[in-house]
Amino acid sequence: MQHLELTNTDTGHPRLVNALAKLLRSIDPMKEIIVSVGGYGALSAVFFALLNPGEEVVIIEPAFDCYVPQIVAAGGVPVCDVTADIDSSEFAVDFELLEKSINKKTKILLLNTPSNPVGKVFSVEELKKIADICIRHNLICVSDEVYEWLVFPPNKHYKIASFPGMWNRTVTIGSAGKTFQVTGWKLGWTVGPERYIAAMQIIQQNTVYTCATPLQEALAMTIEEELPLLGTEKSFFHQITQDVMRKGQKIAQALKKVGMPPIRPQAGYFLLASIANMGKSHAGCSAL
Repeated sequence: MQHLELTNTDTGHPRLVNALAKLLRSIDPMKEIIVSVGGYGALSAVFFALLNPGEEVVIIEPAFDCYVPQIVAAGGVPVCDVTADIDSSEFAVDFELLEKSINKKTKILLLNTPSNPVGKVFSVEELKKIADICIRHNLICVSDEVYEWLVFPPNKHYKIASFPGMWNRTVTIGSAGKTFQVTGWKLGWTVGPERYIAAMQIIQQNTVYTCATPLQEALAMTIEEELPLLGTEKSFFHQITQDVMRKGQKIAQALKKVGMPPIRPQAGYFLLASIANMGKSHAGCSAL
């Protein structure tokens, strides 16, 4: 790094937000992106910026364990009875139940695709239904997409913000840790309409203030190097996806051999397995 420009802004290091803008879509890097202290920090800032006391957030379960405490800390009310059937790798949202969970107090619908922990990649048809619900009920969609670059073929990731009528009501969360396997760097980002990013900017200005500039510079350089390789076998995203997929297949085979059928993920690096065959006996516990 021959020269490091130490200039920073309230929304992030200029070189990094410009690199992210090129990676994600044609957006205004200074008004429609904000860099946060990890995906955790991005989610926290979103909830504190957008929720008023008592407003509700609908969560599709199973869900990432940080959602509920962050919503509660921001004064919101998590609604977690929108369960999904995960008896198999087919993860299905109960859209009738989802509709029933929405009322006048509902402010946000929280979407996680690819999902943690089951590794579900929501289809175009599913996202259309979710988008329709958000538009009809005038909801903000907070879309946690930190695993978007770790999707196993032939599955494909689609951004709900790109659907008709959704850009102006969607904030999308990303993570350097999940994207480039550097979780200790604690760099995340949020992409969305200027009014939401400006509200998050106020929260960050008075909490974490900013993120480490050298790490933002390093991440910007990494993205710049990756951009011309996108879609090729030399791409880091292609290589890491293939590597994680191979490892997942080996673990799945091992689990099947010991009577623990796996729930095969479509993305991410989590693999769930059923322990139903183990029973509740001492022998079953010993086998585990």
